[in-house]
Amino acid sequence: MSNYAHPELVVNTQWLAERLNDDKIRIIEIAVNPQAIPNKVIPGAVIWNPFTDLVLPNHQFNFEKTNIEKLLSRSGITNDSTIIVYGELPAVGGLAFW
Repeated sequence: MSNYAHPELVVNTQWLAERLNDDKIRIIEIAVNPQAIPNKVIPGAVIWNPFTDLVLPNHQFNFEKTNIEKLLSRSGITNDSTIIVYGELPAVGGLAFW
């Protein structure tokens, strides 16, 4: 990670494992089919389906303020939260971060 422009934004599994009980940590898994992976979800993680939570029927991203506010609120995310995003699709964490 030393070559990454912002290594402070990336955590490893040990860092996360040590903080699973931290109330300010919110874990989001981006999953197209969460039923297919029920035993692989990190404990306490909230599932976001990119096609129902982030994309409009016309296939454009729904970054409207009200949609994002509802999604964050539903996920227990506040201004004090540290958010960890991971997923089954390549680059999904980066997309959610953006």
